[in-house]
Amino acid sequence: MHLEDILIKLEKQRKRKTESVWIATLSDNKELLNIHNIGYKNRPDGCTYNEDKIFELLQQDKSNKLIFIHNHPAGDKYCFPSSLDIESTKDLIKRCKKNKVELVEHIIFTKTKHCSVFKYMNNHKRTIVITKIA
Repeated sequence: MHLEDILIKLEKQRKRKTESVWIATLSDNKELLNIHNIGYKNRPDGCTYNEDKIFELLQQDKSNKLIFIHNHPAGDKYCFPSSLDIESTKDLIKRCKKNKVELVEHIIFTKTKHCSVFKYMNNHKRTIVITKIA
């Protein structure tokens, strides 16, 4: 599975003016099976989705691996996870583990960029803040 292939399939979505959410279901060897739009009540600053729908679609596609994807329509300078993105990712990881599903990645994309929520979370766990004392 190549992330770039998924982003190419979602290329038209880069111009959206509202946020939305997709899942990419993957085979056991992480080949792309399907991409599903699971967002509703889409707004410029957020989107609602139903976690139960994720697991229904995984079952429908006979998959136990997924990539969670959403856009940030506000622009490239917002190509990083919000605190809500991080919390919802942590919750989804727990729910996936409970259901024996592998959450392979969580990607955020904007008009021209994309970022990994997982990499952001891992990098910031190890960040040490050094403050200069005058």
